[in-house]
Amino acid sequence: MPKKKVNKNTKKYQAKELRRLRNKCLKLWSLVVKIEAGNKCEWIGCEETKNLNSHHVEGFLTNQNLRFDKRNGVCLCPLNHKFGRESAHRSFCFMFL
Repeated sequence: MPKKKVNKNTKKYQAKELRRLRNKCLKLWSLVVKIEAGNKCEWIGCEETKNLNSHHVEGFLTNQNLRFDKRNGVCLCPLNHKFGRESAHRSFCFMFL
């Protein structure tokens, strides 16, 4: 059975392709942030090396110019990223560390 020919000039196809490329860039950004941190949590006093997350210091949605800038990322364990009482998502002071 012959392959169905895809029209690459449609807005729907182009939007899907753009999402795919952004996701790929985000995964690469995350990998670079983790490597730069030595594959360990950067929270002061934390030495966790498993299940690490990359966190945008300045908001992912609010500043699109810094979206893929490695200097705008920190490597955090899940506790310090989202779940701790003073985690990166709950603490305003985190941006000034």
